[in-house]
Amino acid sequence: MSTQPSSQTASIRKVRDFEDLYDTSNVSAPSGITYSNQLNRFLTFPATSSSATSSEITAIATTDVLDSGKSQRLGIGITDPLNTAYDNRFNRLLTFQNNQIVEVGSNSDGTLANDKITRVILPTQSDAVQLDAQLSTTETTTETTTGTSTVSRRNTFLNPQGITIDTKSGAIYVLNSGIRGTEIVQIQPGADGNLQTAAVSRIGLSLPTKSVRGIAIDPTTGRFQVLSPTEQKLYELSAKGEIVATRDVSGLGLRNPQSITFAPSGDQTDDPNRQSIYISDSTAGGVGVVEISLVTPQNIQATNTATLIRTVNTSQFSPASPMR
Repeated sequence: MSTQPSSQTASIRKVRDFEDLYDTSNVSAPSGITYSNQLNRFLTFPATSSSATSSEITAIATTDVLDSGKSQRLGIGITDPLNTAYDNRFNRLLTFQNNQIVEVGSNSDGTLANDKITRVILPTQSDAVQLDAQLSTTETTTETTTGTSTVSRRNTFLNPQGITIDTKSGAIYVLNSGIRGTEIVQIQPGADGNLQTAAVSRIGLSLPTKSVRGIAIDPTTGRFQVLSPTEQKLYELSAKGEIVATRDVSGLGLRNPQSITFAPSGDQTDDPNRQSIYISDSTAGGVGVVEISLVTPQNIQATNTATLIRTVNTSQFSPASPMR
């Protein structure tokens, strides 16, 4: 049995919110947010009803400026914004609908393509044997002990609470409250991002709470950030699911946080490689999007001291100084 590494309390600060954008435009506060490297824009979207056949995608720059030219109406309803993310490895939007993944491809200019929508059915009740074969030996043994027949009648995703995608490998990570407790389900697509041949595995979590919603992978470290709105905590997890750091978000003024994503810092003076976390905060009268930083700003101290060289008495000038 592995030993959990010690967790530390880490710093966090609110950089800004997109208040002006939502005060001066007709953009609805988003339930979901993701970031497209191809567009260099956020894609935000409100939740739609289960019967909706389309949804409004709003493109926003990191400087919180609305980009009407890249905003568009998508030919599917996004009924689950929390479980929707842009795949920067294969340039596509992925969203969960029931027990399916809906894949929306992109055009050459980065906008989403309504003629490139496909649906992939995830493993369900009848696919349990195939799914079990993809799990680790330990998990398979545990399932056999507790009764594989019971497990086989469950869906792969009982209660997905967020999705994030590794920009390098294209691996899809789903935060899930499943029969094994809170876990991260990893879906590794096949060649060229093929989801039909994806391999499924699981990362068990030992969080102090089951109340979690929203997950994002840091492209610079490969670590996960998982939000607990109830506990007002942001948990930083290693690739193995171990808690590395815990951050208190109670001072950020979040009201109803939904999905979270990493994207470049909105501060134009920052290193272009610096990443911030962006949270969609969907509530009536709420702000909409909040940017937070995990980097503590450094206090710049002067390293040089001034030295008086001489004093000139201008009253002794001849003729006298005009400033006299």
